Amino acid sequence: MLPDTDIAAAAVRQALAEGVRLGSYRFLRYKSEGKPTKLSRVDVGGGSGVRNQAALDLGDAVANGQTFARDLVNEPGGTLTAPEF
Repeated sequence: MLPDTDIAAAAVRQALAEGVRLGSYRFLRYKSEGKPTKLSRVDVGGGSGVRNQAALDLGDAVANGQTFARDLVNEPGGTLTAPEF
């Protein structure tokens, strides 16, 4: 565990936000019967405040960037040409 408990709690919250977003990622654009994940809400307990929310927001932003990159990689080669990219 990290020496500062505030930093450790923020790291755990960031990892939780990233894990939830990345764990529920599915590329369904070309699936005719794609079923999205059913997870609609995650409640995080154990404190509140600006630091905690900032850590969750950071984790969400990092996961958002990773899912965008995954979407680009999962596109067929002829779909996303250089000018479109």
